[in-house]
Amino acid sequence: MIFFGCNAPVQDKTRHTLQALTDSLDNNSIPLQRKITLALYADSLAATSGFDSLHQDFQRRTGVLYYDLGEATPAKNHFLQATTIARRLKDSLQLAIALNNTGIAYDELQEKDSALTYYISSNNIFRLIKDSVHLAQGLINIGILYKNDGDYKKALDANFEAALLLELSPDKRSLSDAYSNIGNNLKEMRQYAKAFDYHQKALAIRISEKDSTGMAGSLNNIGNIYRYQRKYPEALEQYQLSLAIKKKTGTPRSIATSLDNIASVYLQLQAYSQAGAYYRQALAISRKSGDKEGAANTINHLCELLLATGDVKGAENLAGEAGVLLQEQPYSKNKLHHLGILSTIHQRTGRYKTALQYAQRQLSLQDSLYAHTGLTRTATDMEARYDTQQKLMTANQLAARQTSRIKIQQVYIAVLAILLITLVITAVQLKLAKQNVEVLFKELNHRVKNSMQLLISIINLQKARIQDPERLQLLDAIQDRIFAIEDVHESLQYKSRPSSTRMQPFIHDLVDKINISHAEKSARFNIIVTMADIYLPVNTAVTTGLIINETITNIYKHGQLLHDHGEIRITLEALNNRYKLCISDNCAPWKAAPGTQGMGLMLLNLMSKQIPGKMTISSNDTGSVTVVTF
Repeated sequence: MIFFGCNAPVQDKTRHTLQALTDSLDNNSIPLQRKITLALYADSLAATSGFDSLHQDFQRRTGVLYYDLGEATPAKNHFLQATTIARRLKDSLQLAIALNNTGIAYDELQEKDSALTYYISSNNIFRLIKDSVHLAQGLINIGILYKNDGDYKKALDANFEAALLLELSPDKRSLSDAYSNIGNNLKEMRQYAKAFDYHQKALAIRISEKDSTGMAGSLNNIGNIYRYQRKYPEALEQYQLSLAIKKKTGTPRSIATSLDNIASVYLQLQAYSQAGAYYRQALAISRKSGDKEGAANTINHLCELLLATGDVKGAENLAGEAGVLLQEQPYSKNKLHHLGILSTIHQRTGRYKTALQYAQRQLSLQDSLYAHTGLTRTATDMEARYDTQQKLMTANQLAARQTSRIKIQQVYIAVLAILLITLVITAVQLKLAKQNVEVLFKELNHRVKNSMQLLISIINLQKARIQDPERLQLLDAIQDRIFAIEDVHESLQYKSRPSSTRMQPFIHDLVDKINISHAEKSARFNIIVTMADIYLPVNTAVTTGLIINETITNIYKHGQLLHDHGEIRITLEALNNRYKLCISDNCAPWKAAPGTQGMGLMLLNLMSKQIPGKMTISSNDTGSVTVVTF
C-alpha cells in the first residue's frame, strides 16, 4: 500500500505505523477480536493524521471484521461511516463498495428494504463508472436477498445478469458464486437436473481456483440435490466431503449447516441415533455462534426427530425455543416448517382445535412456489379431528344436539371448502395480475428512457447545425435538464414501495449521480445531506429531486468560491403536516442566478408550485439559501 502525505518525520513515522497495522490486519493467524482493536486504532491514527483515504479504508475494514465476528450492527455503522467519507472524497468506486457493504449488513440485520435500497444505489454507481465485475457482485447479493425472501424469479434474473457479466471477466470465483446461486434457486423450484448442472459448473471453477471454501459449498449444494431426489447414499457422500473441508477452513455457521444436512439424511433413513447426534452438534455450534436462523432450523429438524421417535413432550419443549428465535426472523420457510410441527404436536396431544388453527396459519403463509394441496388436506384433517373431539360429549348432550350439529358441521365444511378454493383462485389471479403489472412497468420504463434518449439525440443534431454561442448554451441547458429528469427516473424505478419514496437514500443516490455527471466542477465542493427518515409520495419526490438537481447544478455553474473548497448543505425536515427543504452554499453572490428571472429561477418557481409549496431565495456575502416549504 502506498501512503500519501507530507514529508515531515512525524508523517513518515505515522505512515510506517499504519503500514505495520495494515500488514497485521492481513495476517490470518491473528484472532478477529484482536484485529478489530488494531483496526480501530489504525482508523483513529489515520483520521487524526489527515490520511483521509486510509481513514475510509480502515472504516471499511473494521466493518468487515465486525461482520465476520457476527456483529452486524457495529459493522453497519462503520460501513455507513466509510460511505460518508467516500462521498466527501468524491471517490465513486469506494462509495459504491461502501454502499454495497452497508446493504450486506442491513441484510444480516433482516432489514430487507434498507438492504435492497443500498444494493441498488451501489449498483447504479457501478453502472455509471462501467465497473462490470463489482456490478455483478452486487447483483449476486441482490439475488441472495430475493432467494432468502422466496422470490426465486427475481433472484434468478439478478444472478443470470451477474453470470453474463462475469463470463466476460477474469473473476472466476465470482462467476462460480453466480452459478452456485442459480443452482440453489433452481433447486427450490424443483428443477433438479438444471440445478445439478450449475452446481457442477461452480465446483469445476472452484477446484481450478483452489477455492476450498467454495468447494465445500458446492459439495454441500450437490448433496442437497441428491437428498431432495431421495438419493441418500450419494447425498451423505457429498455432505461428508463438504464437512471435512469446512472443519479446516469453514465458519461455524457453515459447519453447522453440513452437520444438520447429514442428520436430515439419517432421519430420512430412520437411523434416529445418528440423526440425533449430528443435530445436537449442529445446534450447539449455532447457539455458540449466535446464529439464530440456523438454530431455529435445526430445532425444527430435532422436533421432527422427536416426533418420529414418539417423544411428543420433548418436541413441544424444543418448539417453544424455535418460536422465540423465529419471532426475529423474516424468512417464511422456517416459519412455515415451524407451524407444521406445532400443528402435528397439538394433533398428537389431542388439542385438535389448536392444531387446526396452526394448520390454517401454515396454509395462509404458503406462497405460490409450493403446492397447496397437502396443506389443504392437513387443514381438513385437523377440522375433522376437531369435530370428532366435539362429538365426545356426554350421551345426554349429544342426544339433544346431534342432528342440528351434524347439519352445522356439513355447512361449515362446505363453507370452508369454498373459502379455500376462493383463496387459491384469488392467489393465482393476484400472481398473474402482478406479473402483468411488472411487465407493463418495465415496458413503460423502457419507453421513458427511449423517449429521453430520442430528445437528447434531436438536440445533438440541432446543436451540430448551430454556430451562435447563445443558442448553443440554451440547448446545452435544456439537455442538462433532460439528463436530470433521467437521473431522477432511474433513481426511482427500482424502489420497493409503489406509492411512496424513502427520501434519505433517494437524495444520496441523486447527489452521487449529479457529482459524477459534473465531476470536474463537483470536485471543488463538499455536499452534506442531513434529513430525518421521511417518506414522500412519488410525485412529490420526483419534483423535490428535480428542485435539488436544478439548484446544485446552478451552484456548480455560477457559484464563485470564497475558499479553497465550497460547501453545499441539503436538509429536509418534517414540520407538523408540512416539510421544509433547504439548500445552502457558501459561495459569493451569483452573477446569473438566483435573483434574476433566468430559466433556472423560472423552473424552480414552477416546480415549487407543483408540490405545491412556497419558495424563497436569499443571498448575501457569505452565500445563498434556497428554501421550499410544502
